[in-house]
Amino acid sequence: MAQTPARLMFSGLALALLGACASERVTPPNVQMTALPTDRNPIGVQKASEVLEVAIDPAYPQLRLEDIHAMERFVAAYRDRGHGDLVMIMPENGPYQDMAVEVVKELRNIAWQNGVAWEQIQGGTFDARGINAPVLMSFEVYEAVAPDCLSLAAYDMSDISSNNEPSYFGCAVRNNLAAMLADPGDLLSQREIDPRDARRVSLIMEAYRRGGVTSATGNGEAVSASE
Repeated sequence: MAQTPARLMFSGLALALLGACASERVTPPNVQMTALPTDRNPIGVQKASEVLEVAIDPAYPQLRLEDIHAMERFVAAYRDRGHGDLVMIMPENGPYQDMAVEVVKELRNIAWQNGVAWEQIQGGTFDARGINAPVLMSFEVYEAVAPDCLSLAAYDMSDISSNNEPSYFGCAVRNNLAAMLADPGDLLSQREIDPRDARRVSLIMEAYRRGGVTSATGNGEAVSASE
């Protein structure tokens, strides 16, 4: 899909705004040790950007309903799989400078109302040079790069010269896993773990020691220690 001049301008601006014990393995004679299927068919991870353009329309002093809904979906995607800050870049020296300022204010409020902290929003400007340019927003995401699996027809299935697993073993599984990952960024590092509910743990342990039920009741409340 062809990129608009505004999107190309944003790409450059975003870059400007935006780093045991060891043991010896013994190999038996005449046995070839091969890499694990997960090693032979790794899932790659690459960075990408999600971009939203909100037009400055002099016929609408406030955001249109469709723009509000688009922003809400954009923020939901940011909270779900975004990394880094939510970037908002406002056009300067355009014909509707005051409207651009008000649009940015509304967009920031929508982001905040939908769970984005003020400190997570990064702002900037670009020179619109007299053109009615849109407000641009972006955030970074990670995309999975699936291993390149050849068709089984490309292999000689009758070749039994080796008892080792074939080189293509596990490739299709890894390919499917790459398509199912909610956030491929999880392959690069572990997510932060939410603090545990110490009170809930204590109640469950007390119920366990008494031989009581340790699951939550139907209304979502924790097991009472007095049961």
